[in-house]
Formats: sequence, structure tokens, C-alpha cells
Amino acid sequence: MKISRQRLIPFLTESLGIESIHRPPTEPEVDAAERFLSLDHIIIEDVVALVGIYAPDAKLRSKLWMDVKVGNWHPMSGGRQIKTGLAEILATAYTTTPYTTHVEYETLHPFTDCNGRSGRMIWLWQMLKQDRLVAGLSFLHSWYYSSLENSH
Repeated sequence: MKISRQRLIPFLTESLGIESIHRPPTEPEVDAAERFLSLDHIIIEDVVALVGIYAPDAKLRSKLWMDVKVGNWHPMSGGRQIKTGLAEILATAYTTTPYTTHVEYETLHPFTDCNGRSGRMIWLWQMLKQDRLVAGLSFLHSWYYSSLENSH
């Protein structure tokens, strides 16, 4: 399944808005999203490249002391285990539910910035590959139903 540019832009706008970034996506961001969504499989370098467009200063937290805090929550410390964990998440992304992958990705929080935006892009990639995207539903609306479905 493929997503049209006219449907992708509202998704990207919503994704930015969730991060309190209130502007439309730039052309390079839309182009990067289209490239990412066209991939057959995702590897770490694909996510690093995507994050590099959306948050050029963000880094994969693959070294010691590359720690982050999200509100009151502290994801695991930076180090080799971040890269290993991300590789495991991506290796199963084609077969795991988008809900599960998104929760695992956000829990790992592999980057110093842009985890939400890149996590939602991985979610969208999975929804498209698994032909689960419902026409007309936004990320938050789809996530709501996915949460209910996965709670049973």
C-alpha cells in the first residue's frame, strides 16, 4: 500500500504538532518521508538518515553517557545496547504489530531528539506494509483504536 503526498502532508503536520512544532513539513521532510515509506525493510541507517533530516543535531544514543530525560521518565542509558535494541525492533517491524513496535521504540528512545517523529514514521511504514491504514484516520485516531485492540 502506498500513501499519497496529499495524505502524507497532513500526517507529517500532525506528527510535528504532537511535538509542539506548529508549521507544515518542509519539502526535504516530505521527500525524506516518501523515501522512508518506500523501503521494503528498515535498517538502523535508514532511521538515522530520516532523523538527520528532521533533527540534524540528533544522535543515535550508542555511546555511554548519551542519556536523555523525557518529562519524569528516564529511558535506559546510552551505550551499545541502544543500537542492539534498535536493530532488534527493526528486524521484527515487518511482522510485529505497529502498536507493539511503536511502544518498544519509544521506550528505547534511541535518539537524543526526534524519537516521536521517527517512531510515528516507523508506525506509518508498518501500517502501510501491513495494509492496516484506515482512510481518513489521523495518527492519534488510529493509535487510539490500535491501543484498544492491543489491550485485549
